[in-house]
Amino acid sequence: GEWPRALAWAPLPALKYLSLESIAMGDAGVCAFAAAVAAGAMPGLTDLGMQRTGCGDAGLAALAGALAAGAPKLEELDLSSNEVGDAEGLRALARAPLPALKRLLLCDIKLGDAGVCALADEIACPALEELFLNSVDAGDGGLEALGRALGRGALSELRLLGYCGNQASSQGKRAITAAR
Repeated sequence: GEWPRALAWAPLPALKYLSLESIAMGDAGVCAFAAAVAAGAMPGLTDLGMQRTGCGDAGLAALAGALAAGAPKLEELDLSSNEVGDAEGLRALARAPLPALKRLLLCDIKLGDAGVCALADEIACPALEELFLNSVDAGDGGLEALGRALGRGALSELRLLGYCGNQASSQGKRAITAAR
C-alpha cells in the first residue's frame, strides 16, 4: 500500500539495515519500494531483509534494477520464502550489477534447477562470498550450473554455498568440488 510510496518522499541516506520481513507487500508493494530505492531514498543501505514479503517475479525484476541504481553499498540481500519462480526474475537479479553484494539468501523458494541455472549462468556479483540456496527444489542440474559459474570465475570470492534440503547426488556435489 501506501507506506512503500512514502519512502520516496522521506529519504533515509544514513539507513544501513532495513528488514521488511513478513510484511505482505506483494509485487505491487515491492515495485513501489523499488521505485523509492531507485530514486535514491536509501543510498547507504547495506543490508536488506525481504523474507516472506510476497515478492514474485515482477517484484524481483523491479527490485533488482532498483538496487543496482540506488543501493550501491548493498552487501546482504535476503529474499527467502517468497513467490519467485520464473527464471526471468532470477536473471534480472543475476544481471544486476551489485558490486558490494557479499551475501545472498534465496532459501525456501521454488526455484528448481531452471531457476538455479538462470542465476548461475548470468550472476554478476564479483564480491559474493556467501550464497544460500537451501530448499529450493533443485538438484544436480543446479549444482552443475553453479560448478560452471565457479569454473569461469563468476563466483571467484565464494566461500560458502548453502544447498541443503535439495535433491543433490554425489555427481552434482562433484561438479562443485571439481570447479574449485
